[in-house]
Amino acid sequence: MQSLDPLRYSRSILKGYLSELGRLGLVEEVQKRGSAELLPLLDSSLSAPRWLSAAPFDEIMALVATLRGRDAVRGLGHSVMSDRMVTVLEPVMSLALLMFGRDPGSLFSRAHQMASVVSQGVEVIWAPSGHNGGTLRVRMEDRQPALSWVAWEGVFARAIELVGYAGSVGTAKPAADGRSGAIDVSWISKVAEV
Repeated sequence: MQSLDPLRYSRSILKGYLSELGRLGLVEEVQKRGSAELLPLLDSSLSAPRWLSAAPFDEIMALVATLRGRDAVRGLGHSVMSDRMVTVLEPVMSLALLMFGRDPGSLFSRAHQMASVVSQGVEVIWAPSGHNGGTLRVRMEDRQPALSWVAWEGVFARAIELVGYAGSVGTAKPAADGRSGAIDVSWISKVAEV
């Protein structure tokens, strides 16, 4: 298996996390509990580096899980795919939908390219199983905290919604080594357009 670059996420993902912390009303609590390394990044008026290690994201996920539980961590992943992030990913998404169809599978078939726009050291592989579902396999070079996989569930749930489908995202199944995980997804119906 090919080795991957060190895991890093873009500052746009950090901005998505900060937005979700604000929406949840957790900014103050995370500031009280956050490490000295995390605190400067929580000040949205400061300009974070373009690329950040996974450490601040892992810390934010751990704090959110402590304060609000697993579902709130999934919400962090979901919020990353906000309107701002969709704008960043729009060229890849539009091409995938134009060339391969307008369903979630079209996006998932290009998930690796989309992930590479906002992260480094992440491999995403789509394995379809029929017309309405499949498995996304995510791999990193180093062991990931369990909550990292929960955030990926939220990312993939939002991707299904972005193309107007209702669907289901299963619980992530991390490999024993913690470096990869599989998440089953399915979609069953088109959401009525308003």
